Amino acid sequence: PICPRGGTNVLDRFQADVITGDWPAVGRFLSQLPEKQWGNAYRALLSGLSRTPSPTPVQPTEGGDPATAAAAATTASQRLAESLLLPEDILGLADARPGTLEEPDLEALGRLLSRALSRGGAIEPFLARLESGTAQLGGGEDTKRHRAATLLQAAGRLTEAARFLPTVEAAQAAKDYA
Repeated sequence: PICPRGGTNVLDRFQADVITGDWPAVGRFLSQLPEKQWGNAYRALLSGLSRTPSPTPVQPTEGGDPATAAAAATTASQRLAESLLLPEDILGLADARPGTLEEPDLEALGRLLSRALSRGGAIEPFLARLESGTAQLGGGEDTKRHRAATLLQAAGRLTEAARFLPTVEAAQAAKDYA
């Protein structure tokens, strides 16, 4: 089928939306799938984003060193993978999930967040957005705050995750011992 917003077809447009970080458009695409496919399609997207692209084969030039060409291709693909996602992309990606984020989704998002932060991304703007809340994470709603804490735990950010957990008194009052 022809994609109404440009591109040759809907899948090409989806790929372009992922590459450019147009997470609302990614969410619209995923929500058009049958509901029973949402989780698997979303997890496949997260899995694809977590993989480092394999280097593009580079043909050595005549008289050129093949090892140098291969090293250049590997370095280029590593730079591409390292620049792929920023911490704020994780929030948009989380909100692109049709339905409710599930534990495997949060764990995969946490790994992506950890990778984004390891490259020097600042966590403070990310935490500020979580505090104000997104469609799926944080804010004032207990279940969304718990999801935010789970994502941060999966990213290895335990101190920050604690900010989104209920107090001991509130958990005891709600009989929430998880």
